Amino acid sequence: MIEHGDEAPSALSSVSVWPLGGEMGRVAPEEIAFPWRDAAYMLSVEANWEDDADEANIGWARETDDAFRDLGAEGAYGGFPGLGETDEDVPRMVYGRNHDRLVGIKRRYDPSNVF
Repeated sequence: MIEHGDEAPSALSSVSVWPLGGEMGRVAPEEIAFPWRDAAYMLSVEANWEDDADEANIGWARETDDAFRDLGAEGAYGGFPGLGETDEDVPRMVYGRNHDRLVGIKRRYDPSNVF
């Protein structure tokens, strides 16, 4: 984290650790949509800059995220901007082991994909 954070091309970018657990961890992951309730923390790679889109910052964020995934990080939180700008299967990343169950629910209650 420190190494990648130090390499950020912008002082506005960061690698953050979000503590999880507590009340969030008391609900079983399969009881609701968000499956990562049993994780102790979440890592967030955020590329920010002041001027127009900057490939150096975007590249840094992608490389940093890839490095954490190579170490075993998995999943994603759908509320962060930038998710899905590559070829990732975003619904599978966000909903993990709950994805297939949620697809079944969606097909049952919204077969026309209205929502």
